[in-house]
Amino acid sequence: MQIDIIDHIIKIAIDNPKREAVLDRSRVYTYKDVIDVASQIARYLSAQVVSAEDVVGIRMDRSYSSICATLGVMMSGAAFLPIDKNIPYERVCYMCDTANVKVVLSDTSDIPIDKRFVNINLLKYSYFESIANNEYICNNFGINQLAYVIFTSGSTGMPKGVMIEYAGMQNHLYEKVRILSMNENTVVAFNASISFDISVWQMLSPLLVGGKVVVFSNEEIIHVSGFCRKLIEHKVTLLELVPTYLNLLIDECRRLNTSLINLEKIISTGEELTKYTVERWFDVFKFIPIINAYGPTEASDDVTHCVITSSNQYEVIPIGAPIKNVKLLIKDENNNTCGIDEKGELVIIGICVGRGYIGDNQETEKYFYLDSEINNREYKTGDIVSRQKDGNLIFWGRVDRQIKIQGNRIELSEIEYAITKCNANIIQTAVFFDDVSERIKACYTASKMVSSSDVRSFVESVLPDYMVPSEIIQISAMPVNTNGKIDNKLLHKHFKHEINSKINNYKKLDLEEEIMNFMSELLKKPLPNDSNWKDDIQTIGFNSILIIKLIIRIEEEYNFEFVDEDVISKTVYNFNNLIDSIRKAVKF
Repeated sequence: MQIDIIDHIIKIAIDNPKREAVLDRSRVYTYKDVIDVASQIARYLSAQVVSAEDVVGIRMDRSYSSICATLGVMMSGAAFLPIDKNIPYERVCYMCDTANVKVVLSDTSDIPIDKRFVNINLLKYSYFESIANNEYICNNFGINQLAYVIFTSGSTGMPKGVMIEYAGMQNHLYEKVRILSMNENTVVAFNASISFDISVWQMLSPLLVGGKVVVFSNEEIIHVSGFCRKLIEHKVTLLELVPTYLNLLIDECRRLNTSLINLEKIISTGEELTKYTVERWFDVFKFIPIINAYGPTEASDDVTHCVITSSNQYEVIPIGAPIKNVKLLIKDENNNTCGIDEKGELVIIGICVGRGYIGDNQETEKYFYLDSEINNREYKTGDIVSRQKDGNLIFWGRVDRQIKIQGNRIELSEIEYAITKCNANIIQTAVFFDDVSERIKACYTASKMVSSSDVRSFVESVLPDYMVPSEIIQISAMPVNTNGKIDNKLLHKHFKHEINSKINNYKKLDLEEEIMNFMSELLKKPLPNDSNWKDDIQTIGFNSILIIKLIIRIEEEYNFEFVDEDVISKTVYNFNNLIDSIRKAVKF
């Protein structure tokens, strides 16, 4: 296999230099723009003695700059490590130390000074003035060379960095092109965090065929009605969403009585796609297929796709059949291959399987194996699946305690580890996923009183937002079953009792009372008696999806639309600022 990702994009830039490549915040960048800046970054990195197998951090929001940075690192021959800007700094340092990162490319100068790695702010183009020219460089890389490292939640209590080689990445990128029928007219929405594996194809696959990437900001994604309009305005043809957001999009398009006229396909990923959601989609968009995609980060992202063209095509929605150059086996507890409709653990074999976890041989040996007879790697996913007669796979759940929320993979044990490290007086922790409220919840026992707000503050400082439990409480003792193990059913009862004992007796007036009622309904619990949460409603469990639902509810109730300036994080997550924005809009 020849690695030709960069060569392909450079050829398009040379043949069609003015072709539109990226749209970011109303500004259009051509293929020449992208390759010029990427080449300058590559030259700069090469001058810093960055070479093959070195890892370069990219700490940015999704943007034109992050796309150029990714290509620049690839052109230099190094591997890229994408780091979301919202990840706590302590976690950033751990990731960079583990991957032996020496250089971090960013779009900000707010990284604290740290001798362990150099922060290069790409928005200051003075770095590249002395090396800017029209000669494009591209170091040759082999199929087994390291392409990127992406950190996922780890069962050991610390994140694990998955190492993916060029062969696996390229196979996945071109399979996305084939399965999604991408061409020069394709317009892909870049709406994933750069630290999420799907961002790789959203950035690169469109550029391989002369298509266009449209970057969506966090504010645009939060504001669903605005997101709908932007999809139409920018003529997006391919869109990938988690099912939770997909349902919000369906509701909003139905409310606005609008159609996504240019959309050719919608891709569902990161969470289970249900028949209910499929039926709702085709009720509004009868002729736009849904692609149900499945795949772990350890296998270069998606390894199966199921193309769904009607609501009655499947009773249970499959995750699909394997892509090219990938073999999927289903093994029972005795390592025997399962037959049709028999459930077992999915094992992935082929060039898509990564090397393992960087700097962690112990965890690598648990899940990655080398089949010496065929010289192929195998990865044990921990996912329970079955194979149907038509070859499609059905997903049934996890072997371990791993969950996915909004596309983010989470090991509950990592959250327990963080809580335990918060305070020396904490004895035991238990974290579980509440299926009813669809929230992560946590409790702990301690030798003396430990403030739950202090625990929350600590957890927020070391874990990403999506891993922070919506509720954290201290209890006197962990409920256990007859085997001495923690009883999860009793844990649920503990929470219900604790929350009911804190029934909200606040008395507010008019608008504030109504908004808090909306919030309580969305959270499926009363709000706290104190007002500490008002500075940041994330502390009581409001994540990005709940914020979107709250904005939609407010707009429907008061018959207005927030302007973009009012849906930035500092406004929507601050209760008082949110109230002020509503008063201003509807003139209370």
